Amino acid sequence: MSFGGSGVASWKLAKEKGERLFKAEHGGSYDVFNQRPIPEDISSYCVGDVQYLPELRNRFCTQRAYSTRSKVLNHQATLA
Repeated sequence: MSFGGSGVASWKLAKEKGERLFKAEHGGSYDVFNQRPIPEDISSYCVGDVQYLPELRNRFCTQRAYSTRSKVLNHQATLA
């Protein structure tokens, strides 16, 4: 799955539609997650999150992220 081009636009649109249904500032309610059948916009919202998690993780775990993790682990070792 690629996190570029029209995929990002579709993901953002699904996020916006879903958020309108459950965020209070948009007049929504978390009760929408208890509705059955689950509304299509909520399903798309959730699927979009899971669909892109592996690629987002890979992007986050760059050398810089590993470098930061290494620094944290080294610091923790000095505290022990």
